Amino acid sequence: MRHITPNYDEIDESFVSSTLRIHDLGYDPAGFFTTKKEVLEICDARRRIIGFTTLTHKSGGCVKTGPTILRSPFRNRGYGLATRMAIEERLRPASVRKIYCTCPEKVEHVARYLLAAGMRIEAHLERHYAPTHNELVFGKLLVADEAPSTHWETQVGNLRGIVCEPSAFDRKTLIADFGRLFEITWSPVTRKFATAVVTQGLDARIGNEGAKPKRLVCLRNGKHCVAAVALLPKRGGAVKGLLLRGTRHKSSLRELLAAASSLASNLRRRKLYFIHPLLDSAALAIFRSAGFQTEGLIRAPYRPGQDAVVISKFL
Repeated sequence: MRHITPNYDEIDESFVSSTLRIHDLGYDPAGFFTTKKEVLEICDARRRIIGFTTLTHKSGGCVKTGPTILRSPFRNRGYGLATRMAIEERLRPASVRKIYCTCPEKVEHVARYLLAAGMRIEAHLERHYAPTHNELVFGKLLVADEAPSTHWETQVGNLRGIVCEPSAFDRKTLIADFGRLFEITWSPVTRKFATAVVTQGLDARIGNEGAKPKRLVCLRNGKHCVAAVALLPKRGGAVKGLLLRGTRHKSSLRELLAAASSLASNLRRRKLYFIHPLLDSAALAIFRSAGFQTEGLIRAPYRPGQDAVVISKFL
């Protein structure tokens, strides 16, 4: 907490205990793209514990590194760069495609060693985790990326939808529709994953310590959900959104996005941001018409060959 709280808002003991609980479980019961977390010691050649790091595994073969903390006597001595190399050595045998991390823009020495380790700046997030400074997103592909492909317009219709709550659907139907929409936009997911997200959307109460309940806003056409926005409140005042669409009906999608923005504002969050596939130009045009600004291009975060745009606005 001494290391993190100066640069990040809403960090308390629940952040630490939640991370350790997920490590002990071996999976993340409340994750969206997160599958599990590993909290690891960092040791030197004499087996002295000089710090620790956390590896957050994402679906699609990506891992977020950090927070990485070195004890004071071992800082500015090359251990940071050595730790980056050790992280890669640990992850390569597990067929991890990419690693990424974030860093406050004002912490220059950290940015320098990340660049020296081969990381590249992919996004510059404005007042993201705290209103006092911006955040840099660094990424590094560990394997060669695949060729991009586009598939949205061949799988979506032009159905008009009505904005509604997730409770407006039969639960089994919504789970099946959510899984289909997620596959169209990103990649196939298990029924267990779709069930977990829909269940949290239907019951937004905080269940476990440190949990951040997901919210769902849907577009309904008949008995089915033809598009949805999933919202995940993040520490520091932002809300992460995912637009999952099975229709190209522009006015309906604008209404859906407006409803999601209103809900995020009602959650007393100050910023709403989305990560959305770069090649879905139709959806990105709708975001821009709603006042969202581009903050970066993330290389293949959740699917090989599928780059994504970070796009946001302040509420």
